[in-house]
Amino acid sequence: MTKDDDIRLDVKDLISLIAVCFMLFNSSCLCAADWNMPRDFSGTQGESAFYYGYEFEGGQFTLMSEFGILTNAWTVDHLLPEPWYWTLLSKCSMHPDGSNEESRSRNNIDPVLRWLSPIADSILCDGHVWKRDITSDPISNGIDWSVKHNGGVIYSRYLEPQDSTGFDYSLSIRVQEGDVVDFVLNAHERNDHHDHTGYTVTIRAATVTDSDNNIPIDTGPALSIVASPNPFMSSTKLLLTSGVFRDGVSLRIFDVSGKVIDTIPIGQIVAGTRTVLWDSRMRDGHPLTSGVYFVQARGRDSVLCTRKIVLCR
Repeated sequence: MTKDDDIRLDVKDLISLIAVCFMLFNSSCLCAADWNMPRDFSGTQGESAFYYGYEFEGGQFTLMSEFGILTNAWTVDHLLPEPWYWTLLSKCSMHPDGSNEESRSRNNIDPVLRWLSPIADSILCDGHVWKRDITSDPISNGIDWSVKHNGGVIYSRYLEPQDSTGFDYSLSIRVQEGDVVDFVLNAHERNDHHDHTGYTVTIRAATVTDSDNNIPIDTGPALSIVASPNPFMSSTKLLLTSGVFRDGVSLRIFDVSGKVIDTIPIGQIVAGTRTVLWDSRMRDGHPLTSGVYFVQARGRDSVLCTRKIVLCR
């Protein structure tokens, strides 16, 4: 074997090593207890618990039948009459089909990203929605973004035609195995002009165990928490909003292992919003490292709400 052969062998071994590392990295990502779009987007229905479909306004969910290799998007059957082809769903965008000048009476055809729950748990669901198709065209009416749980709407928000910034959404949902959560894009007022819309979806199992009392998280609509900024570098403001007076409220900060790393007594919250500044330190004053954490609001005898926060130093 020559010196050149030795070099070629070393290069082949290096390529093999890189390939193995790549497979291990992807395996570790897929084994994580979360579901994420666009990461988990697939040309196969049902992979990573996601299904790609559509529905007539308020109608039955139907799987999309065609996946375009070149467009990397799911579409409705192209054999159906025009303009059904406007309805599409890709890994980071959607487009609905509403009425147009020629067909004012037609119902909306809404793209639907469906998640079929493989677990029974509380889930934290969050993401971002924004307009990608920005135009000065006055006939654009914007879109409606909604989230449904087993067919019932649990969240809905309107997006303006010119809103390229968009909005964040964050939900806590208790699901059983086999429940469905749908993310639906609707052409506002049956007008699908310039409604190409970007989206992200992250779903994470919310069960984090309190290591002191072995009590799992139980989220609900009683009180909401918004962290701003999130992700954050050193400190973040926690905005607590309650519709009623509450007493004996406290915050607990968990790491991903379920360990309580900080406790913040709040006391009374009147109907409205209360702001608390958290400096990303443990109870003993030591600064925390970068990572994912959970903020849990507790009443005297119950868990009121839980939110995920991300520290990036």
